[in-house]
Amino acid sequence: MNQTATMICNSFHDLLFKISKGNPGALTALMEISQKTTFECVSLLEQFIKLKIYGSELYMLWNDSCDRDTDKLIFLLKEYRAGNICDHYIRNLVMARGRGIKFDLKEAKAVNGRPEELVCLLQRKYENCKPGNTIKFVVDHQKGNIVITMMKQGTSQCTSTELDRKAILMDMNRYVEIALNQLDHELRDFKRNRGE
Repeated sequence: MNQTATMICNSFHDLLFKISKGNPGALTALMEISQKTTFECVSLLEQFIKLKIYGSELYMLWNDSCDRDTDKLIFLLKEYRAGNICDHYIRNLVMARGRGIKFDLKEAKAVNGRPEELVCLLQRKYENCKPGNTIKFVVDHQKGNIVITMMKQGTSQCTSTELDRKAILMDMNRYVEIALNQLDHELRDFKRNRGE
């Protein structure tokens, strides 16, 4: 092996160990990426550095969020590199305590896409989560945020709140569920105050 090839090989091994931080699962994921993406391997591995995902977090992303499906992880990295998925979404996948959150491409594109796509996703995901209440999500086009309105079925009682899109990007499930619970409590308090 000539000197240039040796330097390249050593640099690549250094990159693998820097990103894996010695975590065997992360190293396995990186090796599988390198075997499947010969020509763009280094470019994809650099995405982990941009995301600041190393070692055990990388392993969680591959193992838990992508179900050890290396093609899914490669696709996720390519979508991130192309700007179709933001770093907040990917960081949220691995920041969940315990096991990582499953990667869902349709959800990722909706969260990172136009506000109307996000509204459709939220409506499908949460419209039946509070029995006895009608839940509607709409876009506030002036601010670019999402407004949730909750109405008690069979009454004119309703309440609403605005969701910040950036907060949705950080942790959609937790943020939206907190807002829905708050609206549900407001409706119950309204009913209690009226003596119903």
